[in-house]
Amino acid sequence: MLRIALKMLLGDRAKYVGLIFGITFTSFLVTFAASYFAGIMTRGYAPISENGTVDVWVMDPAVTSVEQTTNMSLQALARVRSVAGVQSAVPFMFATADVRFPDGRYQPFQVIGVDDATLIGMPPIQNDVMPSLLRVPDAVVIDAGGTNGKLETTLQISEQLPQGKIDFDAPTRELTTGDELLLNDHSLRILGQS
Repeated sequence: MLRIALKMLLGDRAKYVGLIFGITFTSFLVTFAASYFAGIMTRGYAPISENGTVDVWVMDPAVTSVEQTTNMSLQALARVRSVAGVQSAVPFMFATADVRFPDGRYQPFQVIGVDDATLIGMPPIQNDVMPSLLRVPDAVVIDAGGTNGKLETTLQISEQLPQGKIDFDAPTRELTTGDELLLNDHSLRILGQS
């Protein structure tokens, strides 16, 4: 019986190739969908999971995702601080903004704000840069996160703004310490990378 089934399967090559292609393509789609879903789920809670120093997070009841946040009032923050057993409570802000690079290009950024007094929630900074440098006016720390090649500017300083037109084909380099960014027409200086 098995021999007859194999002869029937292999007898028509077009059907056999179509069957193998269909099974292969379906396997690829299932694997891709599962990995895409897993990536979305893990990136959705990354800001919380990467802040291991925080024991409890308190959010507005309307918040359903880390990406869609609303600021809590100062009264709500005071109520959290007044709960017995709470050592401290500080705000942690999320926002999205378009940032202009030195060469004139724009890139959407997720802006994360930490409490300026305690710097709780700040990610570790590379190259032994002191976190207290964030207290310098207009200082920022950048992190590429899950992106590749997005935090780049033109290689030559002379090709950067305000000289003129943007050359999108010019060679690029990664943003580094000392580069300036514009956020809502406000100049920010990169003091570190995480």
